[in-house]
Formats: sequence, structure tokens, C-alpha cells
Amino acid sequence: MTKIVRLSSGEEIICTVESGESSVTLHEPAVIIPVGQGEIGLAPWLMYANTKQGVTIDNKFVVFVVDPEDEFRTNYEQGFVPRMKGIVTPEKKLVMPSLKLAD
Repeated sequence: MTKIVRLSSGEEIICTVESGESSVTLHEPAVIIPVGQGEIGLAPWLMYANTKQGVTIDNKFVVFVVDPEDEFRTNYEQGFVPRMKGIVTPEKKLVMPSLKLAD
């Protein structure tokens, strides 16, 4: 399940989370970075380390875990989750029939 995890270091990580008794394991982690006025970006977290098995962190270093907004989650999954790469989810659009006034 994709979540945003805030660590006591201040980093906010979007990832798939596996919860344990006293720790969490972060899979496919990406750090959330402010890149401009009102804009954010994603970058691989610990890109210099082998994180294929996940990164396990003691719960005492986790400040909170929240659900991401749907569009943000989709963008993350398309770019960072191997099983989701290349899958494009169509935008949800409301289709309204054209209306004509009767005489």
C-alpha cells in the first residue's frame, strides 16, 4: 500500500510500506522534494544503496504515516514502482450529454 512516511529527520518519503511490530519497511522509496513555488518533485531515496529488499526503520524514527492524494500516488507509482512502470491510468472525466432546449 502506497503511503507517505515522515521521518524524525524531516524527510518525507513516498513508498509502499510493510508494517512490523516495532519497525516499518519501506519499499521503492522516493523522497519528496520542494522544487519551486508550490511545486514538488520526487527523487530516489538512498539512490547509492541497494534497496531492493526495502529499508527497515525503527518505529521511533517515524513521525507519521498518511495516504497520498490519488494523482500524486499515481505519478509516484508510474515512475518508481517497477510493477507499475508504463501503466497509465486514464484521467477520470465526467461526460455530460449535450442538452437542447425544447421550443
